[in-house]
Amino acid sequence: MIDIAFVISFAFIGTILGCITGLVPGFHVNNLALLLLSASPSILAFLSPCGELASLLVGAMVVSASIA
Repeated sequence: MIDIAFVISFAFIGTILGCITGLVPGFHVNNLALLLLSASPSILAFLSPCGELASLLVGAMVVSASIA
């Protein structure tokens, strides 16, 4: 149950980040993906790799594409 809550919360964070990347000129979802990829070893030390980062990126991608 907690895993589902983590995935939903990371999807919500992804929608917020997608709004930011869709509205700020010059800041793209690819930049966000590169930042998360470079920080993923330290992020995955605290999280389980069961899809939280994937839900964050998919949420950001969908919202950014629909806003832009």
